[in-house]
Amino acid sequence: MEFPNFDGKSELVSQLQDWFNTWWRRPPGAEEQKLFYELILQGDSELVNQLSPTELQELVRTWEKRLILSLSQEVPRERVLCGFSCVEDTIYRLDQKELDAFVVWAAKKMSLKPQAFVDEAAKRARAEKNSQGGSLQDESHDLTDVLAALLHAWQPGRSGMKPGLMTPTLRNRLDDFVALRRKKKKDAVLRLLGGASGNMANVLRKLGLPVAIHWAYHARDLAPLCPDGLHRMTLEDEKEYLPARIGAPGHPKRRSIIFSYAPGLVLKPKPTSSLGWQPAKIDRQIYAYPSYIHAGGRSWTNNIYLKEEPNRCVPIHDPGDKVLRRVGWPFIPLFGTWDIDDKKNLVFSVSDDTLMKAVAEEFDYVMLSGLHVFRDPLLNVKGPRGGDMNKKARRFIQTHMKRQLRILAQHGVRLHYEVSGMSDPAVALQVQEAIKGFVKSAGINQEELEAYTGTKAFKGTPFYLKARKQAESFDLRFQRARRLAQALDLDQLYVHGNDADLILMRGASRGAIRQALMADLFTKGIVVLALLERSLGEPGWREEAARLSIVLKKDGFWALLELARHIARTHGKTPRAQDLILRDMAFNGYWFNRNPDDYSAVVVPVMWPALPSDLSTAGAGDAVSAAFAVLGRI
Repeated sequence: MEFPNFDGKSELVSQLQDWFNTWWRRPPGAEEQKLFYELILQGDSELVNQLSPTELQELVRTWEKRLILSLSQEVPRERVLCGFSCVEDTIYRLDQKELDAFVVWAAKKMSLKPQAFVDEAAKRARAEKNSQGGSLQDESHDLTDVLAALLHAWQPGRSGMKPGLMTPTLRNRLDDFVALRRKKKKDAVLRLLGGASGNMANVLRKLGLPVAIHWAYHARDLAPLCPDGLHRMTLEDEKEYLPARIGAPGHPKRRSIIFSYAPGLVLKPKPTSSLGWQPAKIDRQIYAYPSYIHAGGRSWTNNIYLKEEPNRCVPIHDPGDKVLRRVGWPFIPLFGTWDIDDKKNLVFSVSDDTLMKAVAEEFDYVMLSGLHVFRDPLLNVKGPRGGDMNKKARRFIQTHMKRQLRILAQHGVRLHYEVSGMSDPAVALQVQEAIKGFVKSAGINQEELEAYTGTKAFKGTPFYLKARKQAESFDLRFQRARRLAQALDLDQLYVHGNDADLILMRGASRGAIRQALMADLFTKGIVVLALLERSLGEPGWREEAARLSIVLKKDGFWALLELARHIARTHGKTPRAQDLILRDMAFNGYWFNRNPDDYSAVVVPVMWPALPSDLSTAGAGDAVSAAFAVLGRI
């Protein structure tokens, strides 16, 4: 079955055109003047002395005009497929009243007074350890761990991670609490399509692109969260496309509960320790369900098989239902289909070469996520004597992942991977082996980039970078990004940051680099509108969008200038050459590397508007990364 036709209409793009028409002839205002003085008075004195006040003012106006021009870009009509990770995100918006209510309720459930509850959470946040002595960033076992993870995310220089909610009791308690708060205040809780692939599919479809999804499970109560016009591709004997708003009976789903927050909140009572108790920025803390679950239970036994044609099967062992615990379902990030056979076994059949070639013929881009499945507890379960019971299953997944990606790449499909979940070096190496040579574009956030290239656990791997002392922060980010791009053999790496976006491009022409820069600016506008639309709904998002004015940020400009200075010192052989490199990069936004085997650098200062405090930014990084991968068109 061929991919369905589409109309290509996008309300988000129409709003961007309205912004363009409104702002194009707008004279410089107070916001630009404020930024100009901040750059002079608060910036690096050496850089300020290199660039005169007149040049700084011209720099600000150049970037503002570039931003406005980017809003008039054409949206392509290429076809996109997104797989494999999708979840239902339950967003709990924390204002002061909701935060106070959570602390009082959780303390009572833990049989503690609020002060003792807060102090214990602060203690765990400082130690970065949960109640079981494990990593606070990986697992939450009780409500104190939940608050501790939130406090950890509030600390300067940190962002929320994704600890799993490890016990049914904890999951049920949080579900009950969130449901209770929704009854009291309906707009305190949102249900959204989430997961990296869900976020990518949502924004690309809102852009008006023809988009299909492929993931193993598409539950009935997840389907209504999909945008209009999105299709689900199934792969049994042949391809078939179904409206994504129609779910499948008997399918499980995975969930996350997300606490979103903004500056201004104050934890009450305050911890007696010196730990910070206020968030510094708009962000979120994600708490993930550890597996897919079906409310009606499982219709299969504990036997799981991975199947390739004609009849070779590899089992996934879970002795005593130790990991899935009678309710969980496995996550398999491969193209294929699953069924329950006559012996009540769950069988996942991988798509063969013929079917993969048929997929490749219909899509220009494939957006990938969830490839870090190798760290899944189910695939790492130990036997009674400590043996590795699922080594063959991991190898099966890696082999077929590599085969399927190779076929797509060989038939001209551009593969983009949202890098995540590789905190274990062994997992990072397994992902590297599966994708290297086939996936040429990737996105990652700055925190995970630092973790994969800077933590001691990665010493001795191709990802690790030994940082010199007193390295400039954005300079170091550039070095880390270059190391990751080399390790994965990427042509393009997009690092979405809090101050500026960093894009590395190998072998690209100057024209492609300029297009990438403009595409990133355009993407920022699209994602802002997509976040407004999903958080505020009709007609609120339109009214809010009409009032917005995207503001240039000084931190983004300093990031650009710091990297320009580093590159100028590294590649300029004379003071005159260094001066030219610095100015060219500052005004153009990129440095062109004349070595086609190395990476050019693009830096785009973050230009977010002042957003409503109840806006959820969950999934913004995934959305920006995916939209840029398509709109960059390199």
